[in-house]
Amino acid sequence: MIKSNYRVDRCITDDDSVVIVVKCPFCGKESVFDVDKETWYKGEQAYKNGALIQNAWPTLSPAQRELLITGMCEECWDNM
Repeated sequence: MIKSNYRVDRCITDDDSVVIVVKCPFCGKESVFDVDKETWYKGEQAYKNGALIQNAWPTLSPAQRELLITGMCEECWDNM
């Protein structure tokens, strides 16, 4: 089963890393974090092939993974 796409508004790559930008649908704040390029692309493939997000990107924080799933920033999540 292939999962639906994760939420990423912009993905900027350079030689070593991928910068992920996600805009919160609730407050409009942009959250930005970077991931090692190899880690990102391996995780992306695993997630698209059905892996749970915590298994696809185990080095991301729970807040970063929530951003990918829902787009919700940590502040909005804490205020729910």
